[in-house]
This record gives sequence, C-alpha cells and structure tokens, in this order.
Amino acid sequence: MDLAVSNQEVWRFGAQERAQRGTPLVLHGRASNGVAEARFTTLRRSGLQVGYTVTTARTLILTRVLLAGTIAAVLAGFGYADNDVGYSVLTTPTTPVLFDTEDIANGGILRAPTANTIVDVSVYFEVPAGKLPWVRNVVGSSGLFVQVFGVEVA
Repeated sequence: MDLAVSNQEVWRFGAQERAQRGTPLVLHGRASNGVAEARFTTLRRSGLQVGYTVTTARTLILTRVLLAGTIAAVLAGFGYADNDVGYSVLTTPTTPVLFDTEDIANGGILRAPTANTIVDVSVYFEVPAGKLPWVRNVVGSSGLFVQVFGVEVA
C-alpha cells in the first residue's frame, strides 16, 4: 500500500473541493444599523479584533455563508477591499469590490427572509492576496449576523 495515496482525502468547502487537506477558515461579522443606516464590517477570525487579510500569494475562496437578521428581509452585500474599516461602522471600505451586486448602495441577493432564523447559502467568492473581505447590512433598524467559511489556495 502506498502511504502517500492513503493519506489523501477530499475536503468539501461548499462548492470547492480539494484533493489535499487545507485549513478551513471561519470568519464572522455583525452589522447593526440604526434608522436609515447601512453599516459595513470587515470580516474577522474568532477572538481577533482586526479584519482578516488574505495571505500573500494566496486566494481566499469563500464557499458557504450562514446569515441571520433581527427582522425579516435583512439584505446583505459582500465584497473585499484594501483596508479594515472595523466592526459595524458607517465608513465605506477603500476601493471596494462587490461580489454579489453592481452598486455599493444596494445589497446583493443574500437575505435573511425570516427574523432570527439562520440561512445557509453556498457561494463562490474569491478574495485576492492582501485584500480584506467585508459584509454590509443595507436595511435600516436591523442587525445582520454572518459566519463565512472558506479556504486559502495557492
């Protein structure tokens, strides 16, 4: 028996499959809006106070999103940028790139249709090296909570 072959396994990260084991990343964020507000959050790893920056010479592939809103029909927008804007802030990221919409003012197609119910969505978002992924809650007087799963690849 060839040990090199027996150590291989297939990991599934939503739509992304890998023949060799990678380290899954779990990032999270929250954006709590006041009336007529739309807040951004740079996604971060659990326990860290700074946004996650994709490793040099790697690409972060996000494949699964869990999201929940505090009211019905909370709409999320996802993308990446050059800087860490913080956690639940009104500041727009520098040079934002949008994954799921054409306009920074609008959310994408991902929404939490029912209050306080987790929605599980498969996605395929690529974040280049040196960039920071973010989420935006575009619905006023609501809270959005997200957990995003992915893996960095060379």
